Amino acid sequence: MLRAIGPITGCELLAQDGLIGRCRDFLFDDHDWSIRWMVADTGKWLAGRQVLVAPAALGTPDWRGRKLPLRLTREQVEQSPPLAADAPVSRRWERAWFGHFGFPHYWEGLGAWGIGAQLEPEARHEPGLEPSADEGDPHLRSCQELIGYHVEASDGPIGHVDELIVDDGAWRIALVVLRTRNLLPGPRVLAAVGAIAAIDAAQRLVTTPLGRDDIRDSVAYSPGRPVTTDALEQARGQLGRLSARA
Repeated sequence: MLRAIGPITGCELLAQDGLIGRCRDFLFDDHDWSIRWMVADTGKWLAGRQVLVAPAALGTPDWRGRKLPLRLTREQVEQSPPLAADAPVSRRWERAWFGHFGFPHYWEGLGAWGIGAQLEPEARHEPGLEPSADEGDPHLRSCQELIGYHVEASDGPIGHVDELIVDDGAWRIALVVLRTRNLLPGPRVLAAVGAIAAIDAAQRLVTTPLGRDDIRDSVAYSPGRPVTTDALEQARGQLGRLSARA
């Protein structure tokens, strides 16, 4: 199903033998918008460490109870490769994490996380874009940070990123919610991730080839209401019309 990222953050994280904390954020790859890591807030339990969990280690969510089960024990999480708080996520650390738990590397398999049959198949990472062993991946971004970035349309500013919509089956961001404060009356609308041309962290800016009129006519979004697959297809169809005009 398609779900807003906002309500997912704060969900309890349940290891196989007890609570480890709550979901704080998600890190995604800005090339294919796949969720690569869930950021856990473990409180004082593992203070000073950044605790990340790959989607491959998540069980079936209990959305009604706001719980995310893990296919890991508390001891496994505690003994996972340490990563200093706010440290960049390097390829060396990722290799250590996946090796520790015995999961395949997402960049080497056919699926979004290298496990093909269990998750939606997608293209592999382009080798030339892979980070070096010790450098942080420049394409790994925080969902919570992206929310609030200003949005520049092809013909001027329109507002900001208000929410992200994730496919919880494939763990991939499918839609971006734009709050069009610069367009009266300033509704929230849906844009396919393919409509995002660039993300500039330094400027806290997202650019899109869509024009202000395109965005004004986009599919409306109402917080708290389910996002349907029809809405997703309509947003994607907008990209097709844009390409036809080019």
